[in-house]
Amino acid sequence: MKVLGDEKAVLSLIQLKGGTIFSVPLGKNEQGRKTVRQLEEALGKESAQKFIAFAGGTDLYIPRAAYLEVDRRNREICLERDRIAKEHPDMPERKIVETLALKYHRSDGSIWRTLKRYYEFVERDDTAAAPTNNRGTDSGGSGDSV
Repeated sequence: MKVLGDEKAVLSLIQLKGGTIFSVPLGKNEQGRKTVRQLEEALGKESAQKFIAFAGGTDLYIPRAAYLEVDRRNREICLERDRIAKEHPDMPERKIVETLALKYHRSDGSIWRTLKRYYEFVERDDTAAAPTNNRGTDSGGSGDSV
């Protein structure tokens, strides 16, 4: 990450070449110039040039690093939850979780776990209270799964 300069460039490189051995171009022939242009489009010109200066002419394994994408998605879920809670203060937490589950193609349980982990480690803004899994109170049901 130090070489590329920011998380966005790292994620872009992983999306472009993750899980492969990448022959980092020098840009000396037509194929190399084409690959350099691809990198500049994906990473941004400055980050691509830093990467080429660091590793140009070498074969470099680019890990999939799926955990970075999962972490980004989980942060996005939590921020979206806070936004919904602020905009709709009367919306039951269960409905917010259902909305997030549908949007992110995750199960309700997965969303609850993500929110729980996030709020255990992050000091939250007092205007959006932490979610609680009061399954029986939000919907009037017993809390049993269907």
